[in-house]
Amino acid sequence: MKTHVVFSLLLFSALFFLGCNQDDASPQGKMTAKIDGQHWSGKEVGAALAQGTFNLSGKAADGSLITITLQDFPSDTFYLYPNADHAAVWLPANASSSFVSNAPGGLGYVIFSEINTTDSLVSGKFEFMAENPLSGETVFVSEGEFVNVPFTSTVANVGENTFAVKIDGVNWSPTLISGSKVNNKINIVASNVSTGRSVGLYIPVAANPGDYTLGDPLFGATYGGQYNPDNQTFLSASGGSLTISKHDKAARIIEGTFHFDASSLFNPATATLTEGSFSINY
Repeated sequence: MKTHVVFSLLLFSALFFLGCNQDDASPQGKMTAKIDGQHWSGKEVGAALAQGTFNLSGKAADGSLITITLQDFPSDTFYLYPNADHAAVWLPANASSSFVSNAPGGLGYVIFSEINTTDSLVSGKFEFMAENPLSGETVFVSEGEFVNVPFTSTVANVGENTFAVKIDGVNWSPTLISGSKVNNKINIVASNVSTGRSVGLYIPVAANPGDYTLGDPLFGATYGGQYNPDNQTFLSASGGSLTISKHDKAARIIEGTFHFDASSLFNPATATLTEGSFSINY
């Protein structure tokens, strides 16, 4: 999996389990590091395992993110390097682009000191150099540590899902459609792995049929929409709606339609998504 694929999926992974209820009293462990020598601490921390891919993310109070995605989990040690399948990302607060460990200037490791499959908890340490593919700038994330971070194990259903949407008036067909339940969110992701283009919807697992307003998941919207036109541009719903026509919570099937305008506070790019529809088994 090359940089543009991992890069797109990593942001979605972070949104998956950082969109959980802020008032959830369940333990979430801790995650800390130094960013170019400056202390960083995750206010929200979570992890998820789906189809052999492990995602660990921490979000600080200022909105900055550290996300680590590892293939072939579980294993004790993972090495990060250019074009590796494993990758770590540093997304500064209020930034429009990220630093990635599998870019040309990247290098690092993730070492697990404990993988508790009984209680679904992980602990370990990490360190990595990451490069911004747009600017060539680098960042050094050192002394990274995660302690007793709970992880959920999910199976992202991809077999019988459907997803369609027009992007700026043009029909778009994804090559991969997946649905999963992580914490209290249903996460729907449609993507084209060859281009990095992705569309994501984030819906509370308790949602009932009805009409809802779509907003920016990075800023805590209850119902979120996200559009990545490529591997370096991340746009969020800035206005739009979602209609849930069916939600069978026992069978874990959700269907509906949507539309939204996508934009970013930090990027001039915009897009309009219309005539969206989905039928997802999560």
